Amino acid sequence: MVETKIVNRRMVTATNAIPPPGWSADYADMGGDEEWSADGVISSMLEEASISTEVLQPIFAMEAYTGGSLVLFEAGKTGSTQYYFYSPIEGSLWRITKLSDLASITEAIKKKGAKSLDVEEVL
Repeated sequence: MVETKIVNRRMVTATNAIPPPGWSADYADMGGDEEWSADGVISSMLEEASISTEVLQPIFAMEAYTGGSLVLFEAGKTGSTQYYFYSPIEGSLWRITKLSDLASITEAIKKKGAKSLDVEEVL
């Protein structure tokens, strides 16, 4: 189940990570329940790729003004999750391969952008 919280009257993902510039933790900007519920788009994609949704947590998404369409999220079994990018426009899913903790991933995006991360295509 996706964890959210209310901040300044907006529903955001419940994470301690501060989004890099050009990224947002706004749950609606990430597609809300249509994308992230148990029967949503992401759960279906992960099931197709044989990835557990025991843990499924959107982290943050590129803001519309950037022209990008990536959502960073965490998925997998409790204790063995991985981080992924989802592109709602392309319908593609990418696993982040070199960095395995949110702080390092966030810092890399902040310093060099999402394209600097090593990824492998899942779908």
